[in-house]
Amino acid sequence: MRYALALVVVFLWGWTARADVVFPISYTAPNGGAGFFTYYDDTYLSICRLPESGLPFCDINVPYTMVSGGTGQLTDLQTAGNLNWWRLPTPWVGWMQHAHNLDGDPCAEVDPDCFPGLGTEPVIEFTFETLMEFSLVQIHVDDANNYGGVKPPWKAELSDGITTKEFFFFDPPEGVPIWLTMDASGLIGTSLLLKLFFGGAWILLDEVQFFADVVFIPESDAAFAASMIENPEPATIGLVLAGLALMMYHRRRR
Repeated sequence: MRYALALVVVFLWGWTARADVVFPISYTAPNGGAGFFTYYDDTYLSICRLPESGLPFCDINVPYTMVSGGTGQLTDLQTAGNLNWWRLPTPWVGWMQHAHNLDGDPCAEVDPDCFPGLGTEPVIEFTFETLMEFSLVQIHVDDANNYGGVKPPWKAELSDGITTKEFFFFDPPEGVPIWLTMDASGLIGTSLLLKLFFGGAWILLDEVQFFADVVFIPESDAAFAASMIENPEPATIGLVLAGLALMMYHRRRR
């Protein structure tokens, strides 16, 4: 579905607004875990515990349970600034890599210290209201120089469902929270996947920011685009890709 959506819009010569900060309407993620403090996505969990929210019930006492259908601390524009986890724990959402289920073991054996998702690389899917052409993604993570096992991710991946881009990070010596910036150019879609790879025992994240262009479909082509999205034709893919290349060429010329 996402594959057809991105390609059809470009083929119909959709145009984009100026790149700006954009916000997802929801994200799906594993809730955080607990160590000396709890690193749950507290504002997200508070929202989905409300009966009127219409969201699945989320038990705040279950680490690494999946949350979906809303937003929380990761997109609320609030960060810990330059304060590490032991100085200001509340903004951080954290995931722990655990020896009980490294390499994505889904905890098939009964183990009180093993949770589904604990030890696996955290994957967060952000959903947007309309089609986006992304340019940059920034994440704010704690770098405690491995104090308490907290280090920045050594690698991240961004994917729009068609293209996946890898990013490798240098761990600076200062030992304070840092922003990591990823070039998201070439990624187009209504959702974006972020995968983080453990650099230490813990990843602590408190904000994700997106810079993107909104891609508009001309009104005259909207019905045709909707039809193509529901019934994609593989034979048109070559023409669509050619249209994408030509559109990007003209945009750079301007």
